[in-house]
Amino acid sequence: MYNAIQIGEVRRLYAKGLNDYEIASISGIPRYTVRRIRIREGLKPVKSKRAPHLAIYEVCHPGTGEVLFTGSAPDAAAFTGLNIKSFFTSVSRSNKGIYKRFIIRNVKREEKFLHEQ
Repeated sequence: MYNAIQIGEVRRLYAKGLNDYEIASISGIPRYTVRRIRIREGLKPVKSKRAPHLAIYEVCHPGTGEVLFTGSAPDAAAFTGLNIKSFFTSVSRSNKGIYKRFIIRNVKREEKFLHEQ
């Protein structure tokens, strides 16, 4: 089914701590085949090494526009008294102008937009 070269290559790259996507990219073996070899060999999946999401949010007063808080999403959610899911819903509604309790802006996105103009 799989030749010894493919199995050896998957095991060698897995030992370096690479995940299925990285192994497939380096070796040229299809990702699904890498996955099947890894499972057949009894190797556990390696988590992806994604960078954390570092968006910064401003919470402003709706009447004056005064910045009340600036920080990460979990901190801004705590400031507004919302759970994280409700906070992101509020961000979306605030961007559409239908959330009246606070004005919530993603600062990094707006700064990026201003630099592109």
